[in-house]
Amino acid sequence: TPDDPESGDVKAIIHGLNDKDQEIWSHTFAIKVLTELSPVSPATLADGRAYIEIERTLYALSLADGSIVWQLDDVGACAGGPLVDDDGTIYLSGYYGPHLLAVSKDGRELWRASDVDDDYYRSYKLTKEGDYLKVYYESREGQTPDYLLFDKQGNHVREVISEVRDQFFFPIAGKAFRGFWA
Repeated sequence: TPDDPESGDVKAIIHGLNDKDQEIWSHTFAIKVLTELSPVSPATLADGRAYIEIERTLYALSLADGSIVWQLDDVGACAGGPLVDDDGTIYLSGYYGPHLLAVSKDGRELWRASDVDDDYYRSYKLTKEGDYLKVYYESREGQTPDYLLFDKQGNHVREVISEVRDQFFFPIAGKAFRGFWA
C-alpha cells in the first residue's frame, strides 16, 4: 500500500498475512521517485516467496517472515506482476523496457529480449501461452494494441497486429455482442 505522496515521505508497505488474514509481518520500502506508474507491482506468490517489483528492483521476500531473500536492480517498471514459470524462472516485462526479462529463482538475470521493433512500447501485460510468453503493448505506431510472442529463451517468435481500428461491445437481450469500426 503506497503512502501519502503529498507529504513527500512516500513508502510502500508490504504486508504478509496468514490464512486467517492476520498480519504476520510487514516490510517497508522508501519510494524515491514518483511517475505516472505505480512504484509497486502486484506481488506474485510462488515457492514460499513473494516476488514484487518496487522502483525498478525485483525483490524476493520470504513468505514466512518477510525478509529479503534476494534483490535484482534495474529490471524496469513492471506494469503487471512478475510471472513465475513452473521451473521457478521469473519473467518480467517493463512498461518502459526491457521488453522481456528472465530471472532465475536464485535472483540471477538469465537474459533480456533485445530483438524488438522500436515501435512497440509500454507493455502492460505478460502471460504464458503453452511454451511461449505473450507481451501485450499499449501502443504501436499506427496500429491497435497487440502482442509479441517470445520463446522461453527470449527469442522473438511472432508479432500479432490487428487491422481492426476500434471495437465496441453492446448487450442485446442479456447477451454480449462485439462490433467493429473499420
